[in-house]
Amino acid sequence: MIKKLQCVFLFLFIGTGITTQAQCLFSDTTLETQADVNEFVSLYSDCSTMNYNLTIGSNSAQGTADPVTDISGLSFITTIEDGLTIQYTGLTSLNGLQNLTSVGESFNIYYNDSLTSLNGLQGLTAIGTNTSIANSALGIFTNPVLTDLTALQNLTTLNEGTISVQYSDALTSLNGLENIEASSIRSIVIRYNPQLTNCSAQSLCEALNIGVSGNINITDNDAGCDNELQVVGSCGGYSGCPTENIALETQADVDGFVAAYPNCPSIEAASLFRLYISGQYVDDDFITDLSGLSQFTNLELDNLTIQYTDLTSLDGLQGVISANRINILNNPNLTSLDGLQGLTSVNKELIISYNPSLLTFSGIDNLTSINAEGTNSSALLDMEYNPLLLELDALSNLQTVNNLTIWVVANDVLSSMAGLNNIDANGIVTYGIGFCNNLAVCNVQSFCDVIPVLEENVTLFAVDNAPGCNSITEVSAACNTDLCPPGDVILTSQAEVDAFGATYPNCTSISGALAINGTDIINLSGLANIHYLSGDVIIQNTQLTSLNDLAINGINGSIEISGNTQLTSIATALSTNIASLKGNLSIVNNDALTSLSGLENIKNINTSAAVTAGLTISDNDNLTDMTALSALETLNGSELIIDNNAALTTLSGLDNVFANTISNLSIQNNSNLTNASATSICIYLNNSFPATISGNATGAATSIEILNNCNLPDCPPSGDFVFDRVMLDYFKIQYPNCTELDGNVVFSNLNDAGGDLSGLDNITSIIGDLYINSNMGYSSLAGLENLNSIGGDFEIVGCESITNLQGLNGLISVGTSGAENITFRITKNDNLQNLSGLEGLTTLIGNINITISFNPALTSLQGLNNVTTIITTPSSFGLDDYFIINDNENLASLEGLNSLQTLYSHLRFQNLPALADISALSNLVSITGDVNFQNCDALTTFNGLENLNFIYGDLFIVNNNALQNLNGLNNLQTVYALELSVNSALTNIQALSSLTTITEEDLMYSQLNITGNPLLQSLDGLEGLTSLGDLWIDSNVSLTSIEGLQNVTDIGVGIVIVNNINLTSLTGLNNLQRLHQSPYIGSTVNLYFGNNALTSLAPLSNLTDPVFISLGIVNEQGLTSLSGLDNLNPEHIITALIQNNSQLSTCEVESICGYLASNPDPNYYLIENNATGCNTEIEVIDACATLSIDEADLETSVISFYPNPTQDDLYMDVKGNIEVKNITIYNIMGQLVRTLNGSHELINVSKMDSGVYFVKVNTKTGEVYTQKIIKN
Repeated sequence: MIKKLQCVFLFLFIGTGITTQAQCLFSDTTLETQADVNEFVSLYSDCSTMNYNLTIGSNSAQGTADPVTDISGLSFITTIEDGLTIQYTGLTSLNGLQNLTSVGESFNIYYNDSLTSLNGLQGLTAIGTNTSIANSALGIFTNPVLTDLTALQNLTTLNEGTISVQYSDALTSLNGLENIEASSIRSIVIRYNPQLTNCSAQSLCEALNIGVSGNINITDNDAGCDNELQVVGSCGGYSGCPTENIALETQADVDGFVAAYPNCPSIEAASLFRLYISGQYVDDDFITDLSGLSQFTNLELDNLTIQYTDLTSLDGLQGVISANRINILNNPNLTSLDGLQGLTSVNKELIISYNPSLLTFSGIDNLTSINAEGTNSSALLDMEYNPLLLELDALSNLQTVNNLTIWVVANDVLSSMAGLNNIDANGIVTYGIGFCNNLAVCNVQSFCDVIPVLEENVTLFAVDNAPGCNSITEVSAACNTDLCPPGDVILTSQAEVDAFGATYPNCTSISGALAINGTDIINLSGLANIHYLSGDVIIQNTQLTSLNDLAINGINGSIEISGNTQLTSIATALSTNIASLKGNLSIVNNDALTSLSGLENIKNINTSAAVTAGLTISDNDNLTDMTALSALETLNGSELIIDNNAALTTLSGLDNVFANTISNLSIQNNSNLTNASATSICIYLNNSFPATISGNATGAATSIEILNNCNLPDCPPSGDFVFDRVMLDYFKIQYPNCTELDGNVVFSNLNDAGGDLSGLDNITSIIGDLYINSNMGYSSLAGLENLNSIGGDFEIVGCESITNLQGLNGLISVGTSGAENITFRITKNDNLQNLSGLEGLTTLIGNINITISFNPALTSLQGLNNVTTIITTPSSFGLDDYFIINDNENLASLEGLNSLQTLYSHLRFQNLPALADISALSNLVSITGDVNFQNCDALTTFNGLENLNFIYGDLFIVNNNALQNLNGLNNLQTVYALELSVNSALTNIQALSSLTTITEEDLMYSQLNITGNPLLQSLDGLEGLTSLGDLWIDSNVSLTSIEGLQNVTDIGVGIVIVNNINLTSLTGLNNLQRLHQSPYIGSTVNLYFGNNALTSLAPLSNLTDPVFISLGIVNEQGLTSLSGLDNLNPEHIITALIQNNSQLSTCEVESICGYLASNPDPNYYLIENNATGCNTEIEVIDACATLSIDEADLETSVISFYPNPTQDDLYMDVKGNIEVKNITIYNIMGQLVRTLNGSHELINVSKMDSGVYFVKVNTKTGEVYTQKIIKN
């Protein structure tokens, strides 16, 4: 700074003869040396208010030979309107600033190795008083011997500012900050102060309690101040409960958490609070004690994780009563779960695994439920790799579960599953027991109960345990031996029923049939625990009035209920889980029975196809209706018998039975039956299947009467349609006139040889989706020929047998107008060779995503030959809609797309190793959407796209290893962005010669990216471009020229040209005049070069009007000078990185000089590892200071200014016929002082401060002339 001051005042004294004190400065000032301070004091001691940024100290760590050690002379300063920085000084205190009361912006105290206190700042009351500047700060950073901050005790406001105290090795307390208004603190950063133990300044305490709008970063200080919780604890704690998830990593964290929330007894489920107790990423102070958490008496958590601790118990967690998830993992010293006695429920998962010392689950004795909410949710009980675990007794109260998976794995000494007895088997979906070497007792009730229902979607295994628990067979044998008698159970009296309950109180599963036949039997309470049977259930000739004592959850045979004269109800006997019977259902001669309630969930009878009489309802004198059977669908080739039910009036309830699953029909002697026209009966009789109809009331007396009352619908009601072979065969029988299905259509288990879909051959329209997947095993889609429209998704996925799509020949549309997120997908069909059968499609319009992928035998797209238009969004283009063809390994051409003319969709060709011919796209003129050719290794050119003029989206050409040129794109004029990346054979891009536009309104996405093309030598072909959104040229190792960009004048977002190791010149950017930016892109654009071989930046000399930029010159080993960057506005350089340029010795161009003269934040620039003269910012600043007037003059023989120096008037002398556009004047720090439009022979500068200025003259033809002047 001393050189700047001497220069200014030398001319001031010579020009005016004034020797008294100077006027106050109004520009940023740096007092770099003690001499600067002394001189400043001598000149400005009458100026109590500084209207600028003031820096006291050196600009770099190297310091100066005359460091600042005494600022006592600055006592005249009372106010600084902008910022104050004290850095790299030799000061021991700040005595001299005792009259300073306010700083307008930030006050930073950095890198002062001798500073022990802030004495001198006792008068400071406010920082950030300049309210037009956001984010002021008090920064105390790297002052290694600073011991206290008490001098700041009168500071009361920061104006939404940041308190930052960092790297102060000797600081032990933040006393001195206590009087700052908490509401004026925006962010708090306190870190890396190794002796700091006291952070409980009142201002910080209040700010932490009420919350701040910015960041809180408190870390790596001494105990008591090592994190936010410790600080809050020392402040007396928060007033309420945590509102964010808490992670406790050390014992100090735990103790701090306890101290931080003294006023929070409970946390309720609504907060979805997650508590992580984990020492996974710490090296010491492991968590050993949670007892302090006992103050929380009611915790309902979303997630409780306890892992990588040194805990021996969980004492302290007694307040945890429920959680969605609990994970107890990798706690090497944990021996029990004592402390979780309050836990009663877990909603989703309980995982207790990898705890090598855990002996018992004692502590979770009160857990009663693991109950996933909703039918689509799942729950988990996982107990793995606890090698010393002895027993599971603490789980004995666990009963209520839903969709539960249980894992008991690799618990080496566990010998018994006792403890899991009482879990309700109805809620178990997976039960796995394995690799427990000593586990011999697995026949607990919950396991035994699920064995008989393995076919009811329960996954069950026992493997690699001790004998007795080494297989399902072993466990099943143990279940029956210990709990139930073997084989069939036959009970003929009430005494036998009662005796069974007394003898086998824990029996839940019978391995045979259950036969109950005794005239004195009046209750079945002795059988209340029986839930599963491997055979039939027969209840006959009893005096039972109900079956309420039974609760059968699984049955593997038939049900016969007959001769029970007092039986009024069979409700509750069968669980809602029972939907199918392998055998028959017979309800006969139960005179008091009025309804069939209890059978509401039966869908299938005779699933084994082994019985003749499937459903028999007869001789039930008081039975009035059949509505409880409304879910029944199939009898699987067995008889339907409804005879001798005197009170029965209607067969309503049998409507949904598939008529073709009935082998014979008998409806006889139902004396009051007048309505037998259930849908299934009508269809059955309408097809003249065998039937006996007689002895019923009028209306159902004969087949003709029944048919006369039938009113068969043309189509089934709306819903989802699952077609297996039975349903297909039945459909045309039941709905011969149906042409439209209102719902989704899927297929199931269609694998019979020679089968087809002919049951649907009348269907012309599917309102919903059509899914043809691996369950459709036919080799043909014959039967769908009349289908012409699909309103929803169309998917053909995983059909191994089909080779083409013949059978869909009538299809003309997919997706309805206004439908959203329609999927058209043909994928993973191993033998599909082409798409023939889709010739009826001409347009695909809507919010539709089209995917043809992973079909290894597909060689062409024949079948799409008539598609002319694909519009994925009817009114406005949607970014998520696409037409993608990918991972079809034998697709060699796009034959089939020959008619495609209009495409409003993203178009992607990816991972197509055989694709060599895209000529089928020859009719495409424009595409609205992105286009992507990626990993097409047989593609050598783009021949076939000659008619493509416009891509209203991005064009990506990436990783196509055989692509040599871009021939075929010769007529392409417009894209929004272009990426050419990693095309290993690409040698030239000359075919892009018609390309004139790479842009869109939002310039953030308008990029030209040419990266990783090792054989590309030049950018010839891009001469038509005049503007770009972004330019990125990277790692093209053969590239020697970018002259193809010679007509580009405007670039937005930025320029990055790096790692092009043979690029020696930026010739091609000669006409670049302007960097601009999208309004959506943030504050800066990039200007970055790093190519190793560049020798000059001169082609950038016309770049004069950039926005705010980030400048980078890195690893340019041939570059000697930054000449070319001269005309950048230094005010617009935000960051600068000039690094590792071994030959770069000349950096003192005007833009860099002006930037460094503005005293930028040292965190935002780095100059290092260059040649001498440009190796540090100090070297560059020194070189800038030695510039003479002549050195700064450019073309002064054409335009010159006189007199120079001047005090009042400055004359401009213009030689030749030059038209001046405007004149701009900058001070030596690069700040714009004045702008004058047009030519001016005389410029009055009398009101400008004395000093050195640069005058720039911009001509109407684009030339720029600059001269340095001195104003006295």
